[in-house]
Amino acid sequence: MQAGAFAEHTIEAVRYTACPDRSWLGGLYDYGHGEPAVTEHDAAVGGPWLTVRLPASTRLRLTLKLALRTRPPSYAAPFSTAHATAGGP
Repeated sequence: MQAGAFAEHTIEAVRYTACPDRSWLGGLYDYGHGEPAVTEHDAAVGGPWLTVRLPASTRLRLTLKLALRTRPPSYAAPFSTAHATAGGP
């Protein structure tokens, strides 16, 4: 996930939901399942990118705290080695 079209914003923090019961799969209306217990967590990010990994049958809510226009616009990608030192290609 990127903050801004050209990574010009900074994601300061993220609040996200998680289900600690890894055995719960499927939708809310599947036979034999009740609503899963959901917890909320906070994490500091401090950059223009955030990696989100979703296992199968996962649903989550992200709430991002952004600082707008704190970085120079760049075409750099999160997997680029140049973005960390030079601010992008």
